[in-house]
Amino acid sequence: MGLLPPGAEVEVRLDGKGYYGIWFKATVVGFAAARGRHAPARYSITFDGDGDIRRFAPTHVRPRPPAPESPPCILVHDVIEVFHERGWWSGLVLSADTRSVTVAFPITREVITYVPRLVRPRRDYVDGDWVPSRAVVAVRPKREIRRYMVGELVEVVREREMWFPAKVAKVIDEFSYIVEYSDQNGEEGGRSEYLHWQFIRPAVQHLPPENEFHRRTERQDTGQFQAGTCIWKTSEVTCSGAIQW
Repeated sequence: MGLLPPGAEVEVRLDGKGYYGIWFKATVVGFAAARGRHAPARYSITFDGDGDIRRFAPTHVRPRPPAPESPPCILVHDVIEVFHERGWWSGLVLSADTRSVTVAFPITREVITYVPRLVRPRRDYVDGDWVPSRAVVAVRPKREIRRYMVGELVEVVREREMWFPAKVAKVIDEFSYIVEYSDQNGEEGGRSEYLHWQFIRPAVQHLPPENEFHRRTERQDTGQFQAGTCIWKTSEVTCSGAIQW
């Protein structure tokens, strides 16, 4: 991308806790070239409606995307952006018609319905061209993370830091998934949710705490039994391996 001159109308990406990759309208004031490792290149910009001058790396500044020539055709599971609180927030379409578009946001885990005029296809500016974005979440974590596949059993954290069994129903991008929760009997077909990788972990086999179910002997009138292995299920505990002598 060439240098953006003063007065150029641009979008600036903000990243923060609870949100990533939100684009806000701004105007370029100036540009300072890099002056060594401790003085990287920076654009000076002002946000629309705010006269304060702020500085951003060139990777976080881009031209404003052109308006679509006709109303875009929005489909289920399209990667889109929604104009909300003066910025463009990325999300995934859950349902859409001519009157409304329902969007899920993977980090806040909100599901909100908007009028179509506030929704646009998510696009990336690559080598001077606008191309359809393949990712809702574009910011890469600083460490390696676990990747999941369709059909993989996982657990999802929900209210009160409790983990619930689920299965990966669809991989949206490297960092977000649609999962389908199991019902109370452990069967599939429960409700689904679109969310960020940070709320997911691999499914684990839950064994009872050692101080609750331990190997012990118990004498009864019919004989003596030694407890075997106990396996946790959804609503019961099944013990096997009992020995009588």
